Amino acid sequence: MRYVFDTNALISLFDGEMGSNAISEFMHRLETKEAEGFISVITLTELYYLYKQRKGAETANAVIEQIRLSKLKRAVITSKIALIAGEYKGKAIPIADSLIAATAKALDAKLITNDDDFKGLGLEIVNF
Repeated sequence: MRYVFDTNALISLFDGEMGSNAISEFMHRLETKEAEGFISVITLTELYYLYKQRKGAETANAVIEQIRLSKLKRAVITSKIALIAGEYKGKAIPIADSLIAATAKALDAKLITNDDDFKGLGLEIVNF
């Protein structure tokens, strides 16, 4: 099973918000190789920006380091992902979400999110 983790899933995990236990379970599946996990490089951008704004550069760097040390694979934006994202953007979805959704589509992965922006794209969504 393949999963793409949306930014809000990882924020939930790092901040101990509601749903963080479910995200921890998905992360455990990656450690035991029961699943493959990916994040779009856009998620790195969002995480760094949000944590730097809210808690400072030191915390932002610590979050990125935790991602780097995890079993999450970074998915770069390929031409295929960019074109799929263009289709999604045409449905009035924010560009970052379009790229994250396109990553899930291109990787034939389920998207772990609680963000309603992804509804109606034909993706398999896993809410947490």
